[in-house]
Amino acid sequence: PPNDGSMDIVIEFAKEVVIVEVKFNKKAIDGLKQIKTKDYAKKYRSDRKKLTAVGLSVAIGRGATKKSCVVDVAHEAL
Repeated sequence: PPNDGSMDIVIEFAKEVVIVEVKFNKKAIDGLKQIKTKDYAKKYRSDRKKLTAVGLSVAIGRGATKKSCVVDVAHEAL
């Protein structure tokens, strides 16, 4: 993901906008906090669509014996 202070993924539907923040080896809730703290939904509020924030966490095992990937998701309406 870019490190320029912008949201990672935006999915726009006819009646809903989903904002996704991806975190690697951190908690999904950290992604939700970032969406709210940086007010990523601001530019979509005037559209009067349902706004949903999704924090997506991908934890990747390290080392030769730890080949695993765990995905955690946290979401809430904005």
